[in-house]
Formats: sequence, structure tokens, C-alpha cells
Amino acid sequence: MTVLNLNHTILAGNLVADPEMRVSQSGTNLCRFRIAVNRDHLSADGQRITDFFNCVAWSETAEFVCKNFAKGRPICVVGQLQSGSYPDKNGEKRYYTEISVRRVHMIEPPEAKQTKSNERFTDDLDLYDDPNLPF
Repeated sequence: MTVLNLNHTILAGNLVADPEMRVSQSGTNLCRFRIAVNRDHLSADGQRITDFFNCVAWSETAEFVCKNFAKGRPICVVGQLQSGSYPDKNGEKRYYTEISVRRVHMIEPPEAKQTKSNERFTDDLDLYDDPNLPF
């Protein structure tokens, strides 16, 4: 009997804040960001329902996100849903769920984007796939 394992996540929404670049303990660049995704239906009282997702991108994908996206910009991410836990500073176990981003798609054309410093983009890439990720 073959067991099917499938973990593939695609989200399109808007960045809630500017992406944040960090360096992991192993020295790899990582970028954390959060996106808001509207559901395709309204609540019983007619209000838009929005879900918020934490995302993390690694290496060149992290650099691409931090260079080309800012708060409020639309983004499409492809990756895997992952969860885990860690002890907080008081020793209590904390849980997290996030999207480990493998690819990023630009939803708006490059000429419509603006960087945090309002520079024009010279990179025409609309998709970045990091071949160094283990999945």
C-alpha cells in the first residue's frame, strides 16, 4: 500500500508589512513576511473575511522578496505549510505555523512596483524558484 504525502500551498494576497531580512544560525539569508488573503465569501453580517499567513523564504528567494516587495504590494507565493514548536524565554512551549516559500510570483507588472526607497526596478523576474531548497 502506497501512502500519499502531499503538502503544496499557493496563496495570493497583499503584504501586511515590509518583509524583514535576517540571517539564520547557519548563516543563510531568510526573509519573514505576512500576507493577508481575502476569503471568497462574506461573513453573515456582510463583512469581508481576511486570513493572515506567516511566510518564510530562504536564500535567493529571500533576497528577491526583500528587494521587490513592500507593505501593501500584492504577492503570490508557492510553498509548503509547516508547523513546529520552540521554547520561549520562560521555557514554555510555543507553536507556530507558516508557509515555507519556494516560489514567488509578482502579480503587478514591474513598472507598477515601488521599492521602499522609490527606486525603479531593473530586475524583470516575475518568478523565482530556489533550487537549493531540500523539497
